Amino acid sequence: MTKGLDPTDPRRQEVLWRTAVEDLRTELPLDYPVRVQRREVKDAWGLATFIPDKDGEGRFAITVAPHQSFNFMLDVLVHEWAHILDWFSTHEPGVDHGDTWGIWYARAYRVVFGQ
Repeated sequence: MTKGLDPTDPRRQEVLWRTAVEDLRTELPLDYPVRVQRREVKDAWGLATFIPDKDGEGRFAITVAPHQSFNFMLDVLVHEWAHILDWFSTHEPGVDHGDTWGIWYARAYRVVFGQ
């Protein structure tokens, strides 16, 4: 379906975006549901949050600011997915971009951008 479409074409980018999200869900599944959205984020390119519910469960949300280049949005998606994968890490509590986050980032990067 996307064969022959210009990679800068918004239709192709939408297909690539959805494929990246689905590939991350399949290759690096999470213990909680995750919602991915593109909308403005105050003072950031992207944001990952955990939203607990009253049953002791919860869900994650990833928000990626849409006003950047498409490849950068994909990179922000990978970055935030790595944060969620590392969310409950006890290796380096309080460290935002520690060693375990870096490993998750590398794995997520390979899923989206290839090896």
